[in-house]
Amino acid sequence: MHFPALSPLQSRFAASLAASIILVLIYVTVVHTHIAYAADSISPEDHNHRRIYDLHEAQELIGEGKYEPNFYGADRGIIGRAAEDVTPLENNEPGELDIGDGQTQNWVFPRDKLFGPKAPATPGLPPSKRSTEKEEVIGEGETDTELRKRQQGVQTLHITLNTCKQPISNASGVATAPQLLLYVSQSPGNQKPGPTGPPDQQTIVQVDEGYGNLTLNATGDVYIGVAVAGLSSGFSGQYHYEVAASIDAPYHSYNDTDPNLLLVDTDVASALLITRNLTRVDPKENASVIEEWKKVKPPFVMFAHNTNDSAVEGLRHSYCGLKAHAQMATSSNGTIDAAMTTRGLDGLPKEQFFVKGLNKSSNYMGVLAMEGNSTAAGKGVVGGGGSVWKAMSFPTKKDGNCQILFDLPFCNDVAYAAPSNPTNRTLVDSLATIYDDNAKRLYRNFSNALALTACDAETTERYSLVRGCSDCAAAYKTWLCSVSIPRCDDFSSTAPHLRPRNVLARFPDGSPPPPLLNQAAIDDSTSAFGNQSRVPIVDGEVKPGPYKEVLPCIELCYGLVQNCPASLQFACPLMGKGAEYSYGQRSADGDVTCSFPGAAHQLSEGWCLRPREARWTGAVVVMTALLVGRMW
Repeated sequence: MHFPALSPLQSRFAASLAASIILVLIYVTVVHTHIAYAADSISPEDHNHRRIYDLHEAQELIGEGKYEPNFYGADRGIIGRAAEDVTPLENNEPGELDIGDGQTQNWVFPRDKLFGPKAPATPGLPPSKRSTEKEEVIGEGETDTELRKRQQGVQTLHITLNTCKQPISNASGVATAPQLLLYVSQSPGNQKPGPTGPPDQQTIVQVDEGYGNLTLNATGDVYIGVAVAGLSSGFSGQYHYEVAASIDAPYHSYNDTDPNLLLVDTDVASALLITRNLTRVDPKENASVIEEWKKVKPPFVMFAHNTNDSAVEGLRHSYCGLKAHAQMATSSNGTIDAAMTTRGLDGLPKEQFFVKGLNKSSNYMGVLAMEGNSTAAGKGVVGGGGSVWKAMSFPTKKDGNCQILFDLPFCNDVAYAAPSNPTNRTLVDSLATIYDDNAKRLYRNFSNALALTACDAETTERYSLVRGCSDCAAAYKTWLCSVSIPRCDDFSSTAPHLRPRNVLARFPDGSPPPPLLNQAAIDDSTSAFGNQSRVPIVDGEVKPGPYKEVLPCIELCYGLVQNCPASLQFACPLMGKGAEYSYGQRSADGDVTCSFPGAAHQLSEGWCLRPREARWTGAVVVMTALLVGRMW
C-alpha cells in the first residue's frame, strides 16, 4: 500500500504521538504492579494494615447498608456524612448552645481530628519546680506512650462540659435546676447518644455543679449528646453550656482535692487571701526566677460569694458559670484586687487577693480559678475553657475595731488585721502609715546599737562563726514588726489562744464591752497584760477599745536571741513563767494560733515557721529602753 508523503511538521507530530503512547503504556504497567505488591504485603507489623482491612470490610458492609465509613484523613464530603442534626467539633474549640427541657443535642468529634496534629505549645509561666524536676509544658506534644497508642490506632480523648447558665426557680426555697446529662458513644450504630439511646452503646456522665468530663481511648468518630431531663414547670429559662473535645488535655477542668487558696485574715468589710507557693525553686540559687515571677501578670482569678447567695448553686465547678454569676470576681466588678507577693519567711512567689465590700459577721465562699491556661484562653487553646479549684470558706469579723493591713513599706511581711478605730476616718485611712512609721522609728534605735558591734571584723573576732550582723538585723526586724503591730481579733471571740487587751475600755462608738465570762478574763482585767495594749501607740493614738490579740510566735524571740550578739542582752521568757502573756505557740492543725510573717490559716507543715534546734534558758526578756521602749 502506498502511504502519502508527510510534511516535516506532520512527521514531528507523529513521532511525538508515538512517544507519548509508549510512555502511557509504561506508566500503567508500573502503577498496577505497585498496587498489587502493596496489597499483598500487608502484615500485622505494619501499623497501617488495620485501616486497609477496614476498607475491604467497609465495602462489603456498605452494600448491606450496615456501615458508614470513617477513614483516617478523609473528609465526609467525599465518603459520606454523619447523622442529621449532629454538629462536628474541632480540637480545643468548644461548641456552645442553649438547651431546654426534654431536648437532646448531638455533637461528633471526627476521626480525622482524633488523629490530627496536637495543638502548638503556648507561652508558659516561669519555672515552678526545682531544676531536678521536669517542667510540664502545655501543648508540648506526645509522650512515647501516646505515640505508641496512635500508631496502634488509639487516641486519648478528653471530653468536658461547662454549664454557663441554668433555668431559674419561679419560687423561693425551691431546689436548683437539675444538672445536664452528658452522653458519649463510639458506636456507628449510636451516632446520636442520649436518654433514648441503647445503654450498652453509650456512657452516661452525670454533670456535677456545672462540670462534666470523660477521658477515653478512642479509635474513630466519637459521638456526644447533651440532654435535659426532669426539669419541672417551676423553672423558667434555658441552660447554656460549652462542650469541648481535646486530644491534648481537658479544655475545662476542676480540681476537687485542694482549694489552693488560703485565708490570711479578715475584718468586718474585707478579706486577704493567698495562693500556695507558685514555685519550689531555691530563692538564693534562683533569684532570677523569683524576679520573673514578681513581674508576671497574676495568673489566677478569684470568685467569692456570700453563702446565703444561691446564684452560683449548681454552677460552682464551672468557670463560665462562676464568671457569669459569682457576686465578686477579680476581673469583672473590681471587688477583688489581685497582685503577686513574696511575703513570708520562705520568700517564694504567691498570688494575693484582697476582697472588698463584704458584710460583717458573714460567711463567704472563695474559689480560685484560672482563665484559660494562664497565658492564653479561648478557642484553639489547650485548657482554654478555664480551671476551677475546690471552694473554701471564710468568715468576716464582728466588732469593727480590727483593720487589715498589708504591703507596708517597712514592715513588708505584715499582712493581717491590726487594732483600729472605725469612728476616726482620718485614722483609718492612715493606719498603715502610723504603725509602719512607729516600727521604723524603733528600728533606728536598734540600728544604732548594732552599729557598735564589730560586724566587719576578722572571722575569729566576730560574735559568731555562722551568724552575722545582717542575720541579726533581719531577725530583729521580723520580731519588731510582729510585736509593734499587734494582730487583732474580735473581743467577742472565744478562741482559747487569744489574749484580751483593754478589757475595761469602751468600744470606739461608746458601747461597753460584753461582761467577763470566766475567772481568767476577770484576772486579766486587773493586770497590765489585760488592761492595756502591748504597744503605747495603740492606746495613745489609735484608741481601739477592747480587742483580743493573736500573740507573736515565741520562735520569733528565739530567732532574735540566736542571731544577735550577746552584747545586746536579748533573752526569751519560758512558757508558764511569763511567756504566755506575750507569745503564742503554733498549732499542729494549721490554724493561726500565733502570729509570724506569712501566717495563713490551714498552711501545710512545709509552710509553717519551724523553730531552730536549740535549747533556751532564762526567765525574762531583757530589752533596753534604747532599743524598743515598752513592749512585752
